[in-house]
Parts: sequence; structure tokens; C-alpha cells
Amino acid sequence: GLKGPPLVALMGELRGLPLLQRQLEGRRLGASRLRHLLDRASPESRLLLWAVAGRVRRRVERYLTRLAFVKPALTGRDLKEFGFVPGPTYRRIMDMLLRGRLDGHLKSREEEIALLRQRFGRPH
Repeated sequence: GLKGPPLVALMGELRGLPLLQRQLEGRRLGASRLRHLLDRASPESRLLLWAVAGRVRRRVERYLTRLAFVKPALTGRDLKEFGFVPGPTYRRIMDMLLRGRLDGHLKSREEEIALLRQRFGRPH
């Protein structure tokens, strides 16, 4: 009974699954790249990929049980307090902090602040 835009969306998802599966099967796939790939996938696509055995299933499980919940310690409010102007820069900074957290380069709020100081000369 699926038709119209929902059917079109589902068909698009299904066409993209083989490429996504190949990317998830890759030997070296960092946590931030895995999160990026699966954040963009629909819940239905994640479920279909989870049904694949082996490495793909383990990676989807890792995403669902751990990686999807990782967040930087700093928030947009912190960035504003540090003197950053709200806008697209916030998203780039937050993405940078998230990648650092996911890949294990940033383990604390203090390390996130130190990275901001190094990259932007802030916070003061």
C-alpha cells in the first residue's frame, strides 16, 4: 500500500544501500566516519544493514549502542560565551569537536577548550 512520496523515498534508500554496505565493509573505518555514514541513513536502512552478517552488523550495532550517543562536552552556549558569533561556524566547530571525541583525540572538556585555543585563539 506504499505509494507517492513515501514509495519514492524508500526506493531511493534501497538504491543507495549497496554503496553504503560496501563502505561499511571497508577494512579501515574510523568511528567518526562510521557515525557520519549511519547518521545520514534512515532507521529503515540501518535495520536492513544490521541484518547483514559480519563486519557490517557489528558496525551498525556499535553505532546504535555507543556512537550515536557521543557528544562534545562543549555546547553552542559555551561557544557564544567564548566569543564566537552564532552561525555556520558553530556547526563546523561542533563537528570538529564531535570527530575528535569519536576518534579518541578529545577525551575531556578541557581538551576541547585547548583545541579551540589552538585553532582559533579562543576561549579567553
